[in-house]
Amino acid sequence: MTDTYAAHAATAEGRLGLAQAEVRYRAVELIEEVLAAEQVTQRELARRLGRSESAVSQVLGGDRNLTLNTLAEYLHVLGRRLDLKAAPPEGRAGDKPAPRTPSRRQAAATAP
Repeated sequence: MTDTYAAHAATAEGRLGLAQAEVRYRAVELIEEVLAAEQVTQRELARRLGRSESAVSQVLGGDRNLTLNTLAEYLHVLGRRLDLKAAPPEGRAGDKPAPRTPSRRQAAATAP
């Protein structure tokens, strides 16, 4: 663990920043995996999106904040959709999630 990472991990604000960076990294990594699997270049992705190669390169290089809408758009033009899942933070993998409270719709559907 680097000193910089340790300094960030030592505070709640720093841990939040690290978690946000991990999400951005994984989002870009996902797009790159789909590009490779579909054998699509950044140039072709830019063409499909109607954007410049430079704009796509900035997003994939992490130089721009990647919103969920942008991620969904990139995946859509690649013929994919996003499947989100939440997981406990690393080091807490054995923790069990809190039981879910049924939504009103679910509760109404199971009511006698």
